[in-house]
Amino acid sequence: MGQPIRSFQLGGTSENWKQGGGGLDPLVLGGTLFNPVLDTTNAPGDAVDFSSRPGWISPLHFDPAVNVASRVLAEGGSIKAPNAVEDKKVVTEQLRGITNGDHRVAFERKPTRTQPINPMGIWVILDFAQPIGLHRVRFYPRNTIASSAGTPYQDDFLRGFEVWINDTLTTSQRSPDQLVMRRAINETPVVDLEVSPQYVRLLKLKSLTEVPWEIDEVEAYATGYL
Repeated sequence: MGQPIRSFQLGGTSENWKQGGGGLDPLVLGGTLFNPVLDTTNAPGDAVDFSSRPGWISPLHFDPAVNVASRVLAEGGSIKAPNAVEDKKVVTEQLRGITNGDHRVAFERKPTRTQPINPMGIWVILDFAQPIGLHRVRFYPRNTIASSAGTPYQDDFLRGFEVWINDTLTTSQRSPDQLVMRRAINETPVVDLEVSPQYVRLLKLKSLTEVPWEIDEVEAYATGYL
C-alpha cells in the first residue's frame, strides 16, 4: 500500500511565493556601487516559470517559436547603438521600438535635409543580462512581416551585415565575440538566421553598407531552460 500524498504550500493568496520579500531587505543582483540593481522577489530575473504548471516552481523554459527580444528591456538588460552619435533620446526610443513589437517605430539610418547620418559600420547590441539558449535571429524593415501602408520602407533593408554573439556572463568575464553570419551583399529584406543552439548573452548586429537602411524589429528566439 502506497504512502499518502502530502502537499506543502508556500505562501498564500495575500503573500504568494512569487512576490515574496515582505519587508525584508532587497537582494542586490548587480549594477554598480552608485546604481545597484535590486530585486525583492523570490524569482530574480524571471528565472522561474509560475504559469505553465500552476502550483509548481519550475525553471523558466523557452518556447522556440516565441520571440524573446523584449527581455533586453527588462531590469539588467539593454539595447544600444554605441556609435550612433545623433540625438540620444531619439536613438533610445527607436531602439526600444525594435524590440517591443511596435511596428510603427524603426531604428533608422537615413540622412535628412538637416542632418547627415552615417549608415555604415553601425552596431546594434542587445544585452539579455542573463544568457539564453539562442537558436534563431530575424530582422527586417517596416512593411514586410507586418503590413504598414503608412511606412512603405520594405526596400530600406540592410544591404550588408554581420551578426555576432557572445556568452559573456559579466563585464569582468569578457569572452571573445563569435561571428554567426557575414553577408557583404544582402538581397533579402527579411533576414532569418538559424543559430546552432547555444547560450548567448550579447547579440550584436553590424551594418556593412553605405546605403540608408532601417530595422523595424530584431527578433531573438530561444530554446531550452534559462
